Amino acid sequence: MTAIQLIPIGFVLYAAWYCWRHVTRSNFLFCLLFLSGVIGFMGPFFIPQFGKSLSWLEFPAISMTTTIRAEDGTIYAAIEHLDRIQAYDREGNFITGWFVDAHGGIFLIGVTKEGYVAAASARSDQLEFFTKVGEPARKTVHIPDDTDVDFFGDVMKAKEFAPLGLTLTYSKVVPNPAPPITTLLLFPLINPFMAWAFIGIGGLAAFGLKGFDNISRWPRS
Repeated sequence: MTAIQLIPIGFVLYAAWYCWRHVTRSNFLFCLLFLSGVIGFMGPFFIPQFGKSLSWLEFPAISMTTTIRAEDGTIYAAIEHLDRIQAYDREGNFITGWFVDAHGGIFLIGVTKEGYVAAASARSDQLEFFTKVGEPARKTVHIPDDTDVDFFGDVMKAKEFAPLGLTLTYSKVVPNPAPPITTLLLFPLINPFMAWAFIGIGGLAAFGLKGFDNISRWPRS
């Protein structure tokens, strides 16, 4: 983890310190709402750095998510703002999850004829391949700038990636998996816009406009 990647963690810790310094019995819930919003907005910047250590944890696959069903029945959910793919069995039960190198941008998902899960990133110009449980399957492929790929199409299209020597199988787009109650505990990470709303509502109610001005300044003794 680099120094730049530590900045979001430092911001979250600073927000937590500020809430602790200014929390009262009357504004406790609003402080909590504000802090959850900060975590939700900053989370996508540092959560992928934890890599395989979070493979057991199911994140909310609700918003900004594309879900496909492979020919063998396995379900894959691509959570765009978290740079994450999650695998489910044919009944929708969570199996595992892993992160892709999408640099926080749009990425497409597909399944190759070998059964590998492919992820094509618009921001990193990379095509990654994984096994069904998220292990690297083959060498990453660079996507040339002149490759005609519609990155707003949610799923990878066979004709667009054929020039790269890639053969994709048919994957059906299906509804997102129903999140269990335990997954909804991570509600700040459902959508970055929701996180912004939590920051605004919680911050204004807990600290007011003056408090927002103070929180942007480094702590003074």
